[in-house]
Amino acid sequence: MADSDPFLQTIDAVYAGGLESERMPEALEATSSLLGAVGATLEVISKPAKRPIGFWAAGLPDVSRTQYIEHFAALNPRIPLTLRQRAGDVAWDRQLFDEGQMKRDPFYSEFLPHLGLRYFVSIVLEQSVDTLAVVAVQRSRKQGHVEKREINLMRRLYPHYQRAYDLTMRLNGASDRSNLLENAVEWLTDGVALLRADSKIIYANDAM
Repeated sequence: MADSDPFLQTIDAVYAGGLESERMPEALEATSSLLGAVGATLEVISKPAKRPIGFWAAGLPDVSRTQYIEHFAALNPRIPLTLRQRAGDVAWDRQLFDEGQMKRDPFYSEFLPHLGLRYFVSIVLEQSVDTLAVVAVQRSRKQGHVEKREINLMRRLYPHYQRAYDLTMRLNGASDRSNLLENAVEWLTDGVALLRADSKIIYANDAM
């Protein structure tokens, strides 16, 4: 069933991205496809520095990352909204602007059209004193605003993205490199087992 269910396939990709951060673009690509969008991003922002400290993307040209981080991140009008949200909250364009306001905003009128983008839907993964982490799905003008279906899908994906993101952060911050993966999965409340290719368990956390 999981092999043919796009939602379950997306969840599998999300957890794979949590274990191996280099595979996070695969999770974002699956999420973008599930929501019928152009691409998706996972952005981690340092509040003290007021700039991204982690950025993964799928479906967007590489140049967009450099342009965004170096210039347009500071102009992104979506960030003030998400800074007021809690973890698990969803945001989308109609909460921010009408079409007239978008035409007058540099982020919407200069940066996004260059990439063939227009609309978004996002969900907050972390909202702490120092860090904001957000998954955002990017849509073209032709694809239009998100509707109830896409908003509900983001809410359903949230617990999976949140766990995967937490796992990624713990993996990146673990000091004991020899037991890196084991230390990370030990923090999960769900039972987790690591399997070899022959399906033999090589590690299981206490919950398992």
